[in-house]
This record gives sequence, structure tokens and C-alpha cells, in this order.
Amino acid sequence: MAVDPLFAQWLQADGDYALRETAGASALWGASGLTTERLTGIATEAAAQAEGDRQLAFFERGPFAIDVHDVIGTDWQEQLGTVITLTVKQLGYDAGQDVFLIGVDADRSTGITALTVLRPLRGLS
Repeated sequence: MAVDPLFAQWLQADGDYALRETAGASALWGASGLTTERLTGIATEAAAQAEGDRQLAFFERGPFAIDVHDVIGTDWQEQLGTVITLTVKQLGYDAGQDVFLIGVDADRSTGITALTVLRPLRGLS
């Protein structure tokens, strides 16, 4: 299958990085804080900075519980490593719960996916 040369060049190009940090996250996590990187298809610097800000706001709400939830659908892989909002009545997330997606185990034969998430133990969505 032929690939457009311009598209191939874009795929091979170095990524752009957006570094985001806050005093709140530094105070909460101190020396145990980590710098995380995620290479995505986010197309613009503004969108990457917005996602970085969203993740910082989320991680300032630690500590966290690790939960595993079975959900309908198998199209979750692209959201791995991002903050997502789950709105699932059966999970007690009626108003929506921001969680950080750390694992995706899709079963295409049943159409069910096990999502492993970090859920804040304090604060509101």
C-alpha cells in the first residue's frame, strides 16, 4: 500500500513537547513527582497545552485509587494515558467522574473493554 510522501514525512518527524507544571502539583508530589510524556496525534500546540493543563489539574487531586471497570465498546486505546470523563450510573458516576486511563483490555468478541483508571480519592470532577 502506497503512502503519501508528505504524510510519511509527518509520521517520521520529531514530536513537539509541551511542558506543564504548577506549584500545586509540585507541593503535593514533591520529590516523588514524575515528568510524564505522551506522544499523540494532537495536532496543535494549543490543544497539547490544554491536555497538559487538564492532566495537571487532575493530578493535583491525588491520592488516587486504581479501579477496573467493564464498559461497552472497544474503541478506547487512543485515549490511553489521558484524562477521560466517565458518566456511568452503575458505577456511581452519574454526574461524570474524571479519571486517568492507565489500562485498556478490549475483548472484541464480546464488545466489552476493561478500563483500568486512576480515580481521585478527594475533590470533585
